[in-house]
Amino acid sequence: MGQSTDASVCFGIPFEEGTDFPWNEYDDFDDWYLYKVLGYKSSIEIYDEKGEYLNGINPSSEMISKYYDEKTKFIKDNPKCPVELITHCHHEYPMYIIGASGTEQTANRGYY
Repeated sequence: MGQSTDASVCFGIPFEEGTDFPWNEYDDFDDWYLYKVLGYKSSIEIYDEKGEYLNGINPSSEMISKYYDEKTKFIKDNPKCPVELITHCHHEYPMYIIGASGTEQTANRGYY
């Protein structure tokens, strides 16, 4: 694996490649924070445990709108996560930093 030439500066704690984090069982860090830490549970169920529509049936657009409106309101009414998961190194071999939200500054080689 080569060395990344992109730069990422933040206030945080770096972790070694392959670290097992508690949010690995979720789709992403934000879902872990929403469901596990904040305890969000929708009153409207449209997905099964595999993330597929319940019974394989597409819900009405009204039901989908209600589902996402409820989730959006919950996110707005609850505290934002004070940290963020910052990825660095290579996209196929990511390493992570748990950084204070809003502190990351990046410089990408060859993109800008």
